Amino acid sequence: MFLLFILTACAKQSLNLANISNVHSAQLHATPSQSIVVISDHQEGQLWYKLDENHQLKGLALFTGTSFQPVDQIAISPDDQWIAVITVGEGHPLIAVYDLQSALHGDDDDYNREERKGFTALFIDPYPGYIEIVGWKGKQLIVISDVALDHLDKKERRVLNKAYESPVEKTFIWHVPTDSITQQ
Repeated sequence: MFLLFILTACAKQSLNLANISNVHSAQLHATPSQSIVVISDHQEGQLWYKLDENHQLKGLALFTGTSFQPVDQIAISPDDQWIAVITVGEGHPLIAVYDLQSALHGDDDDYNREERKGFTALFIDPYPGYIEIVGWKGKQLIVISDVALDHLDKKERRVLNKAYESPVEKTFIWHVPTDSITQQ
């Protein structure tokens, strides 16, 4: 069934299967028969869809084309408010958290790239370290990183002091609504 979905999405977008590097999906919690699906295409960038209970696709224009970096992980918060996305470019991860409800209920056809520029709710660049999603607990995103994310520079959205780098991974709790991060 999932292969059928990919082929249908490619046909609707006139995509070449050879350009697709990966596909990720996550079920909505309020309606488990519906999913968010992202296809990473080398020429088109990220292509985002909502797959409904009738297996119909709806493009999520707010997300599509936001990045040409392949998606590595996605996770939806339990209240379906947020979606966390890790992309990886040249081996370097970046995590972004988007307001999923705005994308699901917005008038997608009226959005263009200029209007989407401020759409990323939050992001973290753990360079030169890594970050990985463990999951959500309420409005808190649980992540693992080898960078002390609790020392994040909120303006630069990265940890600037090299003293906070460590070969040891640690678990962090990111309370998304307040943008506060604590070590677990």
